[in-house]
This record gives sequence, C-alpha cells and structure tokens, in this order.
Amino acid sequence: MYSPGSREPAAAGPAEDAPTPRPRPAPPPPFTIFPAPSRPTEPRHRRGLAAVGVAYQWVEVLLDRLVSAPLNPLYHSGTIAVFSLAVALVTGIYLFLFYRVGTDAAHQSIEGIMAHPLGIGSLMRSLHRYSSDAAMLAAALHGLKMFLNDRFWGARWIGWVTGLTLLALVWVTGATGYWLVWDTQAQVFSVSSAKLLDVLPVFGEPLIRTFLEAGRIQNFLFFVVLFIHITIPILLGAAYWMHVMRLSRARFMPPRVVLWVTGAALVIASVLRPAFSGPPADLGRLPGIVPVDWFYFFYFPLTRLDPLWGWGILGVTGAVTLAVPWVLRGAAPARARVENLACTGCTRCWKDCPYEAIMMVPRPDDGGRYKQLAVVNPAKCVGCGICVGACDSAGILLGDQPVSLLGQAVTGRLRGVAAASGGQAPVLVYTCRLMRGLQGRLKADGTLEGLPGVTVMGLPCVGTLHPDMITKSLEAGARGIFVAGCVPEDCPYREGSLWLAERLQGQRLPSLRTLPEGRLRVRWYSPVEVGRFLAELRAFQRELPAADGTPADRGGQGMTGPVFELRRPPLARLAGFALLLTAVSWGLGAFAAFPWTASDPRSAVVRVALKHVASFEHEVAEKSKEELDKLPRHMRPQSQERSRTGRRVQSVLTVTVDGQRILRKSYSPGGLRGDGPTFAYEEVPVTPGRHRLEVTLADGHADRAALTPRRWTIEQDLEIRAGQAPLIEFSEDAGLRLR
Repeated sequence: MYSPGSREPAAAGPAEDAPTPRPRPAPPPPFTIFPAPSRPTEPRHRRGLAAVGVAYQWVEVLLDRLVSAPLNPLYHSGTIAVFSLAVALVTGIYLFLFYRVGTDAAHQSIEGIMAHPLGIGSLMRSLHRYSSDAAMLAAALHGLKMFLNDRFWGARWIGWVTGLTLLALVWVTGATGYWLVWDTQAQVFSVSSAKLLDVLPVFGEPLIRTFLEAGRIQNFLFFVVLFIHITIPILLGAAYWMHVMRLSRARFMPPRVVLWVTGAALVIASVLRPAFSGPPADLGRLPGIVPVDWFYFFYFPLTRLDPLWGWGILGVTGAVTLAVPWVLRGAAPARARVENLACTGCTRCWKDCPYEAIMMVPRPDDGGRYKQLAVVNPAKCVGCGICVGACDSAGILLGDQPVSLLGQAVTGRLRGVAAASGGQAPVLVYTCRLMRGLQGRLKADGTLEGLPGVTVMGLPCVGTLHPDMITKSLEAGARGIFVAGCVPEDCPYREGSLWLAERLQGQRLPSLRTLPEGRLRVRWYSPVEVGRFLAELRAFQRELPAADGTPADRGGQGMTGPVFELRRPPLARLAGFALLLTAVSWGLGAFAAFPWTASDPRSAVVRVALKHVASFEHEVAEKSKEELDKLPRHMRPQSQERSRTGRRVQSVLTVTVDGQRILRKSYSPGGLRGDGPTFAYEEVPVTPGRHRLEVTLADGHADRAALTPRRWTIEQDLEIRAGQAPLIEFSEDAGLRLR
C-alpha cells in the first residue's frame, strides 16, 4: 500500500475562533506494502515489459468500449480456448466414426464426410477445424496476456510452464489431425518433419525413406498417428489440472453469453465458409501451392533452412520461453502471515484466497480459545492482500505489517491534506493498478496535481480493503470515498474486485454495515484509463454534499451517479460482440487455408535415395560359427556380409544432368563404429524438359589397393514435366534404378 510515510508534510488544524495555534499533527506511520509509484531501480527489461504491456492494455480498453468489459473476449481467452477444445472433441467423435486409414482411403473418407446429407458432415468437419484454430489462437492470446500483464513469475511460474505444455499439446493434436487428411499440406508436413527428425541419431533408418513412395506408407502408420491424435486430449486434461491446481474456483468455461455467442459464431462461419481439404498427397510430385493452416504450420517458411537451423531455433525459443518466469521476475511481493493469537478460525480468508495459499489446521496449544487456525503457504502466496480484507480480527499481516497501520496512515493523511487545504475535507481514493498510471501526477503527500482536495491511497488490490475501512475513513474526516479498482474480469488477482463489490453490497462477509448514501462510489478501470478516472473523480467531487449538506454546484439535486456502475451490457454492445466474434471466426477460415508456395509450380526435382553397405576400410575376417553363437540372437548377422565387422568407407554420390555435374557428395556410414549401412537422400533441382541424367554411386578409396572400390551407374533419358519429382533409388540387389 502506498504511503509516503515520514515524507507526509506537517499540517495545521482548521482555524478556530481562538487565536491559539493547534499543534501540527504527527506524520502518519509508514505503510510500505505497496511500493511508491516511482521505481527508478526497476531493471530496464522490466520497464520495457511494462511499456509493451501498456500498449496491450489500450487494445483491451478499445474492446471494452466496443463490446463492454464483461464481453471482452481478451478477458476470457483462457476459457474460450477450453470451450473450443470441447467443440473440437465432440465434432471429432463424429468424424472418427466415418474415417478410414490408408493413403487413398484417408482423403476419400474425408471427402465422403463432406458429402453427407443435409450438410451435417460439412458442418462437423468445418466446426472441427475452426474450433481447433480458435483453441490455438485463444491459448496463444491468453499466454500473451499473462506475459504482458506481468502474471507469470513468482508463485505463478507453474501456470506459465504448464501453459506452454498445454499449447504444445494442442499443437500436436492439431498437427496430427491435419496429417490424417493426407492432402498436400500433410505431404509438406510429413516430409519436413521427417527431415527434421532424421538429424537426431535415434532412428536406425531415416524416416524420410517412409515417404519416398505412397506404397511404403503402411496403414499401421495411420493408426499410430490416429492414436496420438485421439489420446492427446487425455494428456490435455492432466496438464490442464496442473495448470489450475493452484487456483481456487478455477473457471473452465466462459460466461454463458460469451459461450453461446462464441459457439454461434463458429457455426455461422462453418456454414458460410466450409473447410475444404487440399488436393490428395502425391509423393511423386512437388506440392506446389498449398493451402496452409497458419495457426498450426506458421513455421513452414523455415523448412527451407537446414534442419540443424530448425533445431537451433526450436531449442533457443523453448529455452527462452521456459526461462521467462525467472529471467523477467519482479521484486518479491509482500506475503501474508497469520498472527496466531488474533486468528478466530472463521475460515473467511481460506474461502476468499484466489490461489489456495491458506489452509485451515487444528490450532496448537497456544492459549487460544478457537479450534482452527489459518496458515499461509508462502510458496503459493502472491501478496494480493485479499485475505486482509476478509479478516474481522485484523489477524493477518501483509509484509509483516499489521493492517492497523493502514488506518493510522489514512487518518494522518486526511488530517494533513485537510490542514493544507484550509480545513476542507478531502476525497479519499483507494486504488491499485492505477498507481503506475498516476505516477507523474502524485505528490509526496498522495495528492494529485491539478485536482485539489483529493488524496490517493494505493493498495496491492482493492480486495485488501476491509468494509470497515470505508466507515472509519469517513469518520476520520473523508468527504467521500472513491474506490478505483480493476475491471472484475481482468483483476490481476482474479477475484479482488469481485469480492470487494460483494462485501460492499452485503452479499459476502465481511459486509458493509451501512452504505454511506451519496459519499461512496466504486468504479472499475484498466490501468491505462487515467483520463476516465480523473474525469469521473472530478464529477464525484462536484456531486458530493458540502459540509452543510448542500450539494455542490447542483442546487440541491443530490448525487447523480450510482455507487456501482451498471455491469449488464446493453443490446447494442451484445450485437457488436456477436459481430466481432463472427468476423474473427470468418477470419479463421481465411487464415486456416491461406495459400503458400511450397515449391515453384514451374520447377521440378530429381530425388535420389540410397541405402548402401559400403566396403570395409581394411581387410576383415569373418566371424566363426562359434563366435556368432556367442552373440545374443538379436545381434547375429542375417547375411554372410554382415558376419564381418569393421569401419566402412564413405560412399560418394555424383549426379550429372546433360553432361554437367550438379551434385557430388560423400556420406559417412552409420553406426557408432561406422560399420553400418550408409543412408542418403537428395533433391536435385532440374528445369522441366528432356534431360540426359547420369547418377553414379561409388565406394570411397580404401587403404589397400587390393580393396577395389565398387561402382554403380545409371544413365537415363527422362522427360520431366513441371511439378514432377522422379525417384532414383539404390538397393544392394538391384543397384541404381528409376522408380
């Protein structure tokens, strides 16, 4: 809570008939739970994060004014993501009933679903795609919001890490779903993923060989991918439980209006813009221009880089995002602590804590007369102070400071400001996140430049404010109380604004005993809405009764503004919200099938793949039958050639087109000891037309002349059309041949 403490200027009391001067009031005691608004010692990266966060908060404000705060989709992005996944799950069950596996059957079954009577299949397939895209978009926006609003470090680190895990799992289930369609997008995804994974020394045979021809892709692979696709939701459920396990009363679905409008928008977009597949995959042709879902395959342009670059980008990005809660952490918050003797065991703090940081345990034998005791877990406490506002016995300390200091600071502040203004009672403002926005306007005594007769007390959260503080502040000399809290849907501590509103309206304990008619106003603001706050504060000042009870500047009309602002959005805002989500859903369709040039339609390539057992570098004797029998059964060679072990020479591949050498490259043998077969895959670009193609594979030079390197050559006249990708493959039995 912000209080300038000893910097509070001494003030004289109001003038009296007697000329004897009254003693100057003592400065209020320091109350430093909320830091001073100016924080020059904050690191530069933290200040940069705050500056970017301000820009994001202005976007939220614009949406507030367009559709109203209760309907702002950015405030419900997390629950919208969960709802979208639920829609994808339900529609996925329908698609699963009619899906068939296989390189030909998969694409045909999807097209068959699209042709179901009454458009049911098309609706289900489109809803499945658009809800998956909406889940990815909403989850990404939710993570961005948590990052820019500084809600990812400290006790919230587990939410950040599990959130990244959830985002990765959503991507996996979506990407495997696109693979099952087996269209040109799936072809690009398969080939690029195989090249990326083949860099890792974990596969006995490169995965890219699986995608040389359609006939090599077995139905079993489709079953494996389908199994991954439908079992990921189980992992999503476990990861989501970890994501919210530290939250009390975690919300799984958005508010009813937001839920129904979101669902209706997805249905409208699915009807007006059905989702279609790309052309069926053809591994013998280049993919050309491919309709790509950029929500999932945003990285496709990077697939043109070397796979090692891909792993480098992935590793650096993953390490940086995981390290964010520790690299960009702020100052440790003032955590709560319970004074055992003052605790009555009423359980209010336990019920109101948004993060399950408080437990009720049996009271030890400490002389207390109550059976239970509240205990704060500092590892979960975020320093919001909501428990302080729930405690009637003032038994909770925040930052090792009792709440009584707040009352003393408020009393001293009110007396000092009144004395400085000639005895006029000031308006007292309680606020939280607006303190940063007011930084350039606040004076040392909490008054605002350009707005006399007002003093501001900062709180970590307006939920820290106990209702009795309203009454005591008025009794201490406040002319009126103006509470400027966060938008309830965007409270950084989840429920602080909501709990305060319910306490002041008598809907939650502790409650305000008597609502001070005409002297209390509660409003909700984004941290950047300083202008609106100042305008409404000035209006509140004008409407407050004067000392003699006469309304100021209003000729006896009294207060014109309600204590609480109306939260129900008008019909026009609801219509705007529906149009906004429909437009977003329509945009999902455009962005989910935006064309990308995977390969120039006018180009062609010749693919060369080989699996070659090269010669040994040295003369190697065969193992005897006795030696082979000593080996485990799974390690015994299957051929006479494999019964010899030793390092093999490199293999040299040469490709010549029309007499011009295009490629000459050496490949090392596989295996930890270099005694395994050599694998290679190359794509040689050629211009469409008729070409004389010569491909040569040879063993590298051996140490001894007696070991003559082997050599294989194929010469072929080929008519290569645009988009074609003919395959030349080497096998030990047939040598080099055109497939």
